[in-house]
Amino acid sequence: MLSRWQGGLGALIVTLVACALVILDLADHGLRRWWAEHALTTGTVSGLLVLLITVLVADQVLKLRQINDRARAVAAQAAIVTGQAIRSSQAMSQVLAGSGPRRRTGPRARRRQARRPRRVRARPA
Repeated sequence: MLSRWQGGLGALIVTLVACALVILDLADHGLRRWWAEHALTTGTVSGLLVLLITVLVADQVLKLRQINDRARAVAAQAAIVTGQAIRSSQAMSQVLAGSGPRRRTGPRARRRQARRPRRVRARPA
């Protein structure tokens, strides 16, 4: 795929070439007669111009859709992370304020705490 500015620039150039050929065809009788005498060349050039415009425009449309899809995915992820941050901060505020849910110490945890030797700090003299 072309980058965003390359695709837009290519579409602009091809459109300008097509417009210039139409203006020349309308204004210059000699050029109109030349195109009329060379049917294969006329058909080939017009087909290539239509193909290029179609491909470049389709490329730009697909690129914009991809950008929009990525933006939606990032926005959804940001909303999830923001919700998690809000819940975490509310839980921490409740615990710090003393009104939040606290873990109850079950018998297993009490036994584990009883087995651990207490560390005694040496007091400086």
